[in-house]
Amino acid sequence: MSSSNTIVPYGRRLVPVVIDEIAQNDPERVFASIPKTTDLSEGYVDVTYDAFSRAINRAATFLERTFGRSGSFETLAYLGPFDVRYYILACGASKVGYKLLLPSPRNSLEGQLNLFKSTECEALLTSEGYNLSPQLISESGLTPISIPSLATFLAKGEVPHYPFIKTYEEAKNDLFIVLHTSGSTGFPKPIVLKHGWPSAMDAFNELEPIDGYEHLWLKLRNRRTFVGLPPFHAAGVITALLAPLWFNMITVWQPSNRPLSAVLVDEVLDASNADMIYLAPSIIEDMVQSPASLQRLERLAVIGYGGAPLDPRVGDLLSKKTKIVNTNGSTEMGPLSYWDKAPEDWAYFHYNPADKGVEFRPVGDGAYEQVFVRHPSTDRYHSAWWTFPRLEEYSMNDLYTPHPTKANLWLYAGRADDVIVLSNGEKLNPTNMEVTLRQHPSVKGALVVGQSRFAPAAIMELKGDVARTLTGPQDKATFLEDEIWPLVVKANEAAPAHARLSLDRLIFSNAEKPFARAGKETVQRGATVKLYADEIEEIYTRSEESQDGAHLPKINVGEDSNILEVELGKLIQGVTKVTNLEREQDFFTTGIDSLHVMTVVRLLKKTLVGIPHEEISSRLMYSHPSLSRLAAALKIMAEDDEIANGDRDGSREAYMQLILAEFSSQLPKISPKLPETSQNLVVLLTGSTGSLGSYLLHSFLAFFGVLKVYCLNRSADAEDRQMKENAKKGLSFGWEDRVEFLYADISKPILGLGEHVYNNLKREVSVVIHNQWPVDFNLSLTSFIPHLQGVSNLIAFSSRSPRSPPIFFTSSIGTLGHWNQINPSSPLVPEIALKDPRIPLHQGYSESKWIAENLLDAARLKSGVSSAILRIGQITGPVNVGKKGVWNRNEWFPSLVASSKYLGMLPDGLPGQEDVGWVPVDIVAEIVVELVVGDCIGGESRPWTRYYHVCNAKEGNWGDLVGVVKEHLERKHRENIEVVAFKEWLRRLEDSAEGENIDIEKNPGVKLLDFYNAMRHDESGNVIMDVSETERRSEKIRELKPVSAEWVSLWMEQWDF
Repeated sequence: MSSSNTIVPYGRRLVPVVIDEIAQNDPERVFASIPKTTDLSEGYVDVTYDAFSRAINRAATFLERTFGRSGSFETLAYLGPFDVRYYILACGASKVGYKLLLPSPRNSLEGQLNLFKSTECEALLTSEGYNLSPQLISESGLTPISIPSLATFLAKGEVPHYPFIKTYEEAKNDLFIVLHTSGSTGFPKPIVLKHGWPSAMDAFNELEPIDGYEHLWLKLRNRRTFVGLPPFHAAGVITALLAPLWFNMITVWQPSNRPLSAVLVDEVLDASNADMIYLAPSIIEDMVQSPASLQRLERLAVIGYGGAPLDPRVGDLLSKKTKIVNTNGSTEMGPLSYWDKAPEDWAYFHYNPADKGVEFRPVGDGAYEQVFVRHPSTDRYHSAWWTFPRLEEYSMNDLYTPHPTKANLWLYAGRADDVIVLSNGEKLNPTNMEVTLRQHPSVKGALVVGQSRFAPAAIMELKGDVARTLTGPQDKATFLEDEIWPLVVKANEAAPAHARLSLDRLIFSNAEKPFARAGKETVQRGATVKLYADEIEEIYTRSEESQDGAHLPKINVGEDSNILEVELGKLIQGVTKVTNLEREQDFFTTGIDSLHVMTVVRLLKKTLVGIPHEEISSRLMYSHPSLSRLAAALKIMAEDDEIANGDRDGSREAYMQLILAEFSSQLPKISPKLPETSQNLVVLLTGSTGSLGSYLLHSFLAFFGVLKVYCLNRSADAEDRQMKENAKKGLSFGWEDRVEFLYADISKPILGLGEHVYNNLKREVSVVIHNQWPVDFNLSLTSFIPHLQGVSNLIAFSSRSPRSPPIFFTSSIGTLGHWNQINPSSPLVPEIALKDPRIPLHQGYSESKWIAENLLDAARLKSGVSSAILRIGQITGPVNVGKKGVWNRNEWFPSLVASSKYLGMLPDGLPGQEDVGWVPVDIVAEIVVELVVGDCIGGESRPWTRYYHVCNAKEGNWGDLVGVVKEHLERKHRENIEVVAFKEWLRRLEDSAEGENIDIEKNPGVKLLDFYNAMRHDESGNVIMDVSETERRSEKIRELKPVSAEWVSLWMEQWDF
């Protein structure tokens, strides 16, 4: 170390000695970087080896003055804040002849006392102000001794050197640090590390590359690494103490007063200049949910993790941007030795085939147990032989599967003792299934159980905020079916047939009984199974009682209603053991719970005749919670299955009402509060990358009163796409910190966001603009149910927020398409709620928008949520940005013009669209922003629902504009364009669709034949919308001009037709 020619004795060095050597030869070299204060905005300060060595000397002097020197490695314990003092004390104690016990503060009282007793602990060290349990103090009989502060240890000034006086050969078998097992199956057991234990990791430095890949641990060299692991854990010792010594890494520490979270990692990365992280996988998975956090991860040179598998989707995403270091090990074994590999193989461990001390022994089902055996080629790299000097072989009980095509690559497949043996003798490794179930952003942990049972079951642990919102059995069952079940299906696809989960064997954990976890946040299986023994027994008791529905009589929905109610009652009472269930009695007043409901639903799917099984869900029982209501709902659903398909008006409208009733029943109850008001706006905008969304974002940024816009989109690359699209359209794209993009799925609880992101939005957002809806007129209403769930979730978001942000919903003129037919004597559509389900057009798009409008209206009374319904007419291309913007060529009118060019003819009329009340997209956005500002700044405090008609009251006429289109096409293409009746134009379009080689690009109208046919048969005429209230509140709409020849010419130029 003193010169470049020095031969370093890798694998034969002592930790306290190396620290002193570096302090002497390279005193300014940095060991760690620590926060200046608990406020990370004040930055970090580096701890040099000179400072670290002096701190250890101070600690040694303090311990000798307090306890004297030890000649037999007596045990001292330390419990304190998570900071560098853990390793200052460990090294200081070793110089004085003691070994330091580092117990987890999470251990139970009995666990701590057992550790103190079994290690013959002499004293308990702690930090001033650290909160020790009074019971621990009294029952251990140890008087806590406060150590100096971290600032005192690291203070500048001369300190007498306190040497470690033994050589490697003399000290290698001496006792150094005491760690312990997790205690998942009993009390934590102490694991005593000798001074030789760290030397195995040091020896990795001498290992040569294999197949062009260097040893994986060497990726830590010269890195500035934020280590988010507890210092009392072996993983913390390895990464925060040993990696700096052996690989010249700098450890970045977090503030000791804050728990680790994705938010804290963001702050640490911003403040510390770290270029690597080493974290538990769950934190990395949380970070990926935020685009801003994802960007931070992608900028890192290395992402390290260990202790549990990383979600494959997360690993695949990150491995394309940065190096992923996947590590494994144990307290007894220390870090394992493996080599780097190709980026796409990030999840695999690369072992050297020449190492004879590592064996993979087959255990069946394609899995192999990893076993370490003594062999000269590998003994010096395995710390296990320091822990177990008398053993000839050692297994961590870990299972692996080989790469299907590449040699020497092994994928972790769980622990051998985690394998579940079912009652039929079949085996199940639950690890992959649990990883899949954890993919939901609201799931904190998943535990698959089933030892000696007929089939597996699963317990899901939800994150705190979500768990608190699911208070009733309906909420839990709906969440299970809608949110968890799709992941169960995915997990089942990869599982053998005998090992698949079913809905009635899924439960949520009790928030009062969190899963037992080890220091690295991994779930302790044995302890958690024991904790939930009663709940597990209940799952199987109920499941066995209702396992086979074959013996049950069929229930024909076509029977008389009274008979149907009786048959339903027999089935429900048989499952629930409720007696004398009255026909009008609410199920949930009788003690029926979510597990009962799941069992009943499963049996109904087996016994009901006349309804497709996929239509039967727990929501049906929760929305119709009595025999009479359930029977009535089933009768409606069974009408030739027309409700689901919307084939007949009566069924269609009943189905719409049914869906509205179901979502209305989920609305949160109003919570009395006075909304916070402000003269500035923080906007939450969905669908910002869409056509209207781009202009809305631009218009909000143009208003000085908007402090920030949060854009929720369903793609991780939304910001890049937005910037490119906005630049192409001549809109704002240099928004800096005024815009933040969030990867979200609003159909999921807490909008598919991480808990910390969701809570931050609740605090900040003052208005929601919901502009995310698929524009597909071919979809049925059923296809829009996830989007209606999104509306419901936004209502819940507003209801929970202290600012009660109103929701502005971009609805459609399609919601009032049949107004003239239903109200022939009132041709003007008022700006009010439309409660008649016959009014919307017969298409899922318009029907779903009608339901969303009425759901928002119901939320005003039930949930105290304000909203504005923006019924927007036909949106055209922009008119104020020249040729840069464009009216979407796939919409009905641009497609009509393109096909007219292809056919050589234009229609002389547009049935239902003769009066052209269209509005350019850039002006629509300005109107919306004007309405938002007027309603949200200084608005009324009581909940309200307003209806605005965003259309052009100064209508043009197609007859006046067709000539402009004709002239443009003829001038540009030098071909004659004929003007014909719409009926004739449509016939020619239909004929063009019958050929074998249809050119969709040149003739896109063939994709919209159903739409144009509906126009031809529309005898209701143009719908005329009252705009008086909208005009009163919007100057922009008052100034709107009729669609002009100038606008039409501009759109033609934008399309380049």
